[in-house]
Amino acid sequence: MKPGEALTVRSEAEGVDVWFDTYISKGCVTVWLYEDGDPYKIVGDYVVVDASGTRLDSGHQRPRGQRWSAGGPIID
Repeated sequence: MKPGEALTVRSEAEGVDVWFDTYISKGCVTVWLYEDGDPYKIVGDYVVVDASGTRLDSGHQRPRGQRWSAGGPIID
């Protein structure tokens, strides 16, 4: 994301109490969705949109060639 941009993460799972966990690190925003707050029940039915409602793909504006791991971006 660039300064001033906004995004919305919303669950599309119906009938599920979804909790959100957000991690912010240099060059990266990661959002995890959990059913009932249980970190072993990851919700995979979600959508991310920008302020105009445009759907964003995973890695939106990630710099080309940036390496990635489960823990976040690898900053060389």
